[in-house]
Amino acid sequence: MKKLLALFTIIMIAVSAVSAGAENAATDLFALLDGQRFEFCSGVGAWGTELAIGENGAFKGSFHDSEMGETGEGYPDGSIYGCSFHGQLSDPEPVDEFTWTAKISAEQDEGQVPEAIEDGIRYVTAAPYGLEKARTVTIYLPGTPVDQLPEGFLIWSHLQEIDPDAKTIPYYAIWNETDEAGFVSDIFPMNAPADDEIGYYPDDYPESRPYVNTWVAENGDWRIEVYGEDGGIKPMVVHRLGDNKEDIWEYATALNPDKTALTAVPFGLHYRQDTVTYDWDETYYEDGDAVFTLNENGQLLWNDLKENAGKGLVFDKIGNFYGGRWMKGNTEVIFHDWYEGEYDIRCFQYGENDAILADAILKGVYDPETDTITAEGFFDPDAPFTVVFSYDEQNNVVWTENGESTVLEYSYRTD
Repeated sequence: MKKLLALFTIIMIAVSAVSAGAENAATDLFALLDGQRFEFCSGVGAWGTELAIGENGAFKGSFHDSEMGETGEGYPDGSIYGCSFHGQLSDPEPVDEFTWTAKISAEQDEGQVPEAIEDGIRYVTAAPYGLEKARTVTIYLPGTPVDQLPEGFLIWSHLQEIDPDAKTIPYYAIWNETDEAGFVSDIFPMNAPADDEIGYYPDDYPESRPYVNTWVAENGDWRIEVYGEDGGIKPMVVHRLGDNKEDIWEYATALNPDKTALTAVPFGLHYRQDTVTYDWDETYYEDGDAVFTLNENGQLLWNDLKENAGKGLVFDKIGNFYGGRWMKGNTEVIFHDWYEGEYDIRCFQYGENDAILADAILKGVYDPETDTITAEGFFDPDAPFTVVFSYDEQNNVVWTENGESTVLEYSYRTD
């Protein structure tokens, strides 16, 4: 009996030692991953699945896929698929000094509406792309040799954009072989706290709000439109070239940790576009990076880190009116262009069967102090009028004429 008790004690000690070892292994890996943010994406912003890993392998995330060409009755501006979700990494097992495997579970957050149409866009709740069938994943640590990575993962590694000659990976990575999905960190700032993101959402981070505007330099030959989309801040730089050509730079950005600048992830685009057909004539790069800052006068400065574009340019804001289309009854108002200090505002009065009854071109001057445009023009040369355009609290444009204000409705008309 004593021998049996002794044997049982030895077995229990061994089991406890194994269990403690597994616990320590899990603690070691999860401590490394705590605060890391991962993304599975194409790199151009149309779709992506994001993970933020917290303590003990728990994570939360979101998925989005913008399909602006997928339209229908009630949603002329396209469709967006997406969801928010949460999950857990568990039972990690080391494979070698750079590689681990772990079990994974993920489920959508409760309370998400299956489908809804809002502001001309259809929103559809969908499963998180890249995690639908996942049960086990492989985790690679920074320093993993590139030649040891699965070929399927390399498609999503973004190493061609970051460093085509890299011999090891500079980030943490998660490979879900079942769904052939590769998640990499360092697209977001490293070690950003999972519950305290660094400035991706203008509504939640007031330091990023001043950037969201339209900016111009050199009499409008250069323009930067900074807007919030898909939870991020997206600047687009446009340079007029003449002959129906323009150069365009596009970035995805976030506030830096000091909240003093917008910094871009290294997947920026630079291409030349035909302004009539909107075809791309030439693509110059797909791996650009940039920094946007505001000087002491509230002007925007831009530095493209790949081409050093933007050097010496100073951009003044002209409000968020640029490019907007609004309806005042049967009159459409289009903030068509800004050039040499003035807004070019087109107005069309429609009749039956959308017949144009009258049109006008208003010339407007933007006042940055009041965030308004004062514009003058006429439908009838004998009856000129003056309009002040402003925004209400719901970001609708307001038309004020002779002291009477009308809130405009967003226009879904297309040319």
